Amino acid sequence: MSTHAGGARPGPPFAREAALLDRLTHGEAEGAVLVFDTSRNGDGPNNMQKYVGAPYDQPAGVISTLASGNWCNPPGSGLGLRPTASTGVPLLDAHLWVATPGQSDGQCDSAGGVRAWDYSDYTQPGWPATASAQALFDPPWGIDDPIAGDWFGQQALQLARLALPALPALPGL
Repeated sequence: MSTHAGGARPGPPFAREAALLDRLTHGEAEGAVLVFDTSRNGDGPNNMQKYVGAPYDQPAGVISTLASGNWCNPPGSGLGLRPTASTGVPLLDAHLWVATPGQSDGQCDSAGGVRAWDYSDYTQPGWPATASAQALFDPPWGIDDPIAGDWFGQQALQLARLALPALPALPGL
């Protein structure tokens, strides 16, 4: 079994894992192999509440769609625990980075149903002005996302910057 594979999930970091471990310790899945995907949960998921107030002023329906699509190229996420088989938890076999840091989940836009945005409430210079272009745009990132599997440099940098625990500093940088 694995959790969080392929993206962040709502809830505090490891809350779902703790509940699952509790169930496993009470014999609900004896002999199970369990790994946690910690590739994007270092800073926890972004519940998109920053878009409620000024300057964005997005309505509740937009916030709900953004929050439910937060698994797709999740903005505000950092790398989590480093991959290891030494978890210190008897039922937990490993922490893994199942999702390759910096690899795009795909085009996270309103055309795909994972993003929404009210452009009459907030837009930026250079953002798309036509409905067809807006449908392919990812407002939290401010770009058209790379296709699934392609390198997403902005996300890779964000994951590194928001890693929890922090990544070690590189000498000379």
